[in-house]
Amino acid sequence: MSNKTGQSNQFERDRSYRFGDYELDAAERVLRREGEIMSLPLKPLEVLLVLLERRGRVVSKEELIERVWPESVVDEANLARHVYTLRRALGERPKENGGEDHFIQTVSGRGYRFVASVRELDEEEAERVIHEAPTAGGAAPTASSPAKREPLTGVINQRRRRAAIALAALITVVAAVIYFSKGANGIESILPREERERLAKRRNVDPEAHQAYVNGRYHWNKRTSAGLRKAIEYFNEAIARDPNYAQPYAGLADCYALMEGLSPRTLPPNEAYPKAKEAAMKALWIDEQSAEAHTSLGRIKLNYDWDWPGAEKEFKLAIQIDPDYPTAHQWYSVYLVYLGRYTEAIAEARRAYALDPISPATSGELAAVYYRARQYDQAIAQCQKMLDLDPQAYVRLRGILEHVYEQLGWYDKAVAERVNAWTVLGQAEKAAALKAAYDESGWKGYMQKTADSLIEQAMLGKLGSFDMAKVYTRLGDKDRTFEWLEKAYAERSAGIVSIKSDPAFDWLHADPRFQRLLRRIGLTS
Repeated sequence: MSNKTGQSNQFERDRSYRFGDYELDAAERVLRREGEIMSLPLKPLEVLLVLLERRGRVVSKEELIERVWPESVVDEANLARHVYTLRRALGERPKENGGEDHFIQTVSGRGYRFVASVRELDEEEAERVIHEAPTAGGAAPTASSPAKREPLTGVINQRRRRAAIALAALITVVAAVIYFSKGANGIESILPREERERLAKRRNVDPEAHQAYVNGRYHWNKRTSAGLRKAIEYFNEAIARDPNYAQPYAGLADCYALMEGLSPRTLPPNEAYPKAKEAAMKALWIDEQSAEAHTSLGRIKLNYDWDWPGAEKEFKLAIQIDPDYPTAHQWYSVYLVYLGRYTEAIAEARRAYALDPISPATSGELAAVYYRARQYDQAIAQCQKMLDLDPQAYVRLRGILEHVYEQLGWYDKAVAERVNAWTVLGQAEKAAALKAAYDESGWKGYMQKTADSLIEQAMLGKLGSFDMAKVYTRLGDKDRTFEWLEKAYAERSAGIVSIKSDPAFDWLHADPRFQRLLRRIGLTS
C-alpha cells in the first residue's frame, strides 16, 4: 500500500543496516550498539528506518509522518519529539550544549537527512562473512574487505552464546574449587566488588519486557490519571516478563509519586508514597546504579519524607550516574526552587529543558521555576513559546500564565487563560461559568466560584488539601488558608513543601503560624 507521497507504508523488514557503532535489524525492530540492545521506543526506531532507507536524501516531515503513522493524525511537534528521542539514543547532544549532527541533519523548513555512512547488510552477506572469516594463517582483513572485519548481529549472537556456555562452565568449575577449599563465601573474593557488580548487571533484558517499559513511560509522560493507570499496567507487564529488570520498578515509583498531585486525586499521600518507595527500593536492590530509581527516591524524600539532605543526595547521585536524564535535572530544580536557591534551580530547569525541549513536563517546569523565582517576563516568554508551538499539547502552561498574570494584577488576562484552558480541554460549561462569575463580581467572584467548584471534591478526598489552601490564599482568606494548610500538613500533601517559594503565599510570611509551619516541614525562614 502506498501513501499520498508515493512511498510504501511498509518497511523493508529483511534489511539490516550498520552505521558507526550501531546496527539496526529491521525484521526484529532492534537497534544495537556494539552488539548490545539499545533502549529505543518503536516510533523513533521506525523514523530511523525511513531515514536509513532514504539515506543521503532529505526526507520531508510529511513523508516521515505518513510512513511512521499511516493511520493516525500526528503533528510536526510530535515528530520532532521522536526525532529528539532518536538523536539522544544515538548519542547526539543538543545543539545548545555544543552538540553536532553526526547522524541526522535537520534541513530547515524541509525535513531530515541521514548523513552518516551506512552499510546495508543482507542474509547473503551475512552467510559470506560467517563462512569466509579468516582462519589461522589466513590473510588479514583489509580496507577493501570490510565485511570480513565488521561483525554482524548473527555472528555476534553465535559467538556470545558459545562464550556464555564456555564462561558458565568455567565459573562452575572455579566456584566448585573455591567452595570446597574456602566455603561458599570464598566465591565473593574472586573479583573486586566493582567488577562483580558490573558483570552482574550486564544482562540481556527481555525485548518484550523492555517494550512494555517503553510503553509505560509514554503513558506516564501524559501526566493524567488515565495515563498513570495505563502506565502501571505496562510496568507490571514488564515486571511479569522480566522480574529482574529494574527500570519498570522505577516507572511504578514515578507513577505512584505523581498520583497524589493529580486532579481528581488517584491516591492519598499515605497510600501513594509508601507504594512509590517500595517500588523505588526494589529497583535499587536490582540495580543500585539506576539513575531513574535514585531520581524517584529523591522525589519521595522531598515530597513525603521531607528529608531535604537525603533528597538532594539522591538527585545528585542520579545526575552523576546519568547526566543526560532530563527528569533528574527537572526534579532537582524543583527541590532547589523550594529552598529558594533560584539561580541553581533555573540552571537545572534549563538543563532539563535542553535535554528534552519538546516535553510538556520539562518546558512547564522551566516556566514554573521562573514564576517561583519571580522572573515573570521569562515565565511568560517560556509559556508563550510552547503554546505557539502547540496550544493543545501545552495547554497546562495556561495555568502557569494565570498565576503569573494574577501576581502582576492583570486579572483579565489571568481569567482569559483559565477560560481558554477549560475550553481546550472540552469543559466549555465550566469555562463559561467562571467567565460569568468574573464579569459579574470581578476577581473575588471568580475565585469564589473556583472555591465552590472544588470544595465538594476536597471533602470527598478527590482533591488535595493543599489545593484548597491555594484557592483560599488567592481569595485573601487567611484563616481558611491556614485551616487547609494544617490539613495538608497532617496528610503530608506534596504541595505543602512549595509554600516558601510560591508567590501566592508571600503575604503570609510575616504570620507566626506560617513561620512555625516552615520549621515543621524542615524549611527555614
